[in-house]
Formats: sequence, structure tokens, C-alpha cells
Amino acid sequence: MPVAVSRRTAALWTALVFVTGCAAPDALPPRAANERGAVVFDTVFDSACAACWVVPACGRPLPGPYYYVSYADSWRIPYWVLYYVARHRLTGTVRRLHDFRPDSSLPTELRVRPEDYRGTGFDRGHLAPAADFSFDSVAMAATFLMSNMSPQPPGTNRGTWRRVEERVRSAVGRFGQGWVITGNVFIDDDSNRVAPAEWLRRDGQRWVAVPTHLFKAVLLRDSAENYALLGFLVPNRAGSASAPVEEYLVPVRRLEEIAGWDFFPFLPDRLEESLEMQFGTAR
Repeated sequence: MPVAVSRRTAALWTALVFVTGCAAPDALPPRAANERGAVVFDTVFDSACAACWVVPACGRPLPGPYYYVSYADSWRIPYWVLYYVARHRLTGTVRRLHDFRPDSSLPTELRVRPEDYRGTGFDRGHLAPAADFSFDSVAMAATFLMSNMSPQPPGTNRGTWRRVEERVRSAVGRFGQGWVITGNVFIDDDSNRVAPAEWLRRDGQRWVAVPTHLFKAVLLRDSAENYALLGFLVPNRAGSASAPVEEYLVPVRRLEEIAGWDFFPFLPDRLEESLEMQFGTAR
């Protein structure tokens, strides 16, 4: 079954749809308390709470103050990355740093170096995008760890994937805040999960897996506690740079079937089922 969405779904983007008539969750998974004692959800994504966002748990946990990585040791790229976006953070002025560097929290044998991509024809493509962290120089720098990268053709990284990131920021600007799960999958033309077939090599050995597709699952919330979900599945191949973003809208339920995970499992069942079957109409 093809995973790309027909052009006719572009019409869905002409309206902003809020999900009403459904009870909102009592609370999102607790994070930390700020100095005023209010619960916030954007501080430390720790290992203990990873199951609040994605089940079943997998990968090597790399928690951090700005985003959380579930790292695939055998692929040397993330399974997925979780990060928080808020409207007020999208007006930051910190400039892009281009400070790519290995993640020292990983064992040496699992660390990817920036030069591992040299001469491969692939970009070091962000999962948690640098532009979403322009509110703070330390946060921006954190996005350039190689544990936040996967190999992407230039046309994908600088084209379709960049426009998907922009569309997510646009949706967050309308709603106010969002939680994004973004990652890598390996599937065939029938959307069956397969083993990696393409690799970046180091010393002649398979070193970094090249995903067939990239995905984003986005939970949006406005000040009235209306919720929406957006899902994107983007082929990670050369030649897709000019395709419109709407071609890659998919229901989050479909993403879950393809990737094999349950995203945002804390949502009440009725609300989750209602949201997950939509293509996503927030922009």
C-alpha cells in the first residue's frame, strides 16, 4: 500500500480544524516544576518518562535538557527523537552554528564523526531541527550532536524535509505548542519493515545506516486545550526535493503501523483514536 498521500489532500490544509467534543487529557506526562511551581513539559526528557511518549521502549536512551534521543546502536542513527516546540520560542535570534560533533555520551565504538559523511553524497540531516532551538545558544549547539543526525540526500534535507519542518513550525504558531516525535524507518515499496540496505562506511565496514524514510508525528495543543495530530512520512531519496509537503501527509495511526510504535499513548483512547485517523488539518 503506498504511503504517500494524494494531492487532493492539499485541500485539507485550507482549514484549521480543532478537535472538540472530546475530553482533554487530565494532564500531559509530568516533567519538572519551574520556579513558580507550575508544571512544564519542555525541560528534561528523561529515560523514566520515555514510555509516556513512545511504546514499546527501544534503543539506547540519550536524555537531554532540550530533546530526547532513542538511539539505534546497530544503525548509529536515532530510532526517534522527541522534542518540544512553543510559539514564543520560534522568534529566537540565535544563528545557526554548524558545529557538528560526536556525542561524547556514547561509547567510542558507537560515535559517528562529522567526517564519516564526507564524500558520501549525503547531508548530516537533523532530526530535532536547529531552527526550532534558536531561542538559546546552548540549545542550538545541542542539535548539532551527531546522535541527532541521519544521512539524507541534499534534495531531501534542504528541500522536502526542510519544508516539513517549516510546516510543523507554522502549525505550532497557530496552536501555541507542540510535541514532536521524529525518526527514521526502513521500509520497502509495500511499507513492510526491512533491514537497512544502504550504509555509510568507515574503513570499508558498514557504519551508518541510510534510512529509506523519515517521519514526524506531531501533537498540537492550543490554549483552550483543543488537540490535533499531524503525521508526515518522507522518502529519503534523491529526486524528491520538489514534491509538495502535502504529498507526505499521513494519519499518525498509519505511521504507527509502519514504524511499529505507539505514539502519545497517554492520550485517552477515544481522543487518540479520533485524532490518529485524521490526515492532519492544522497548518
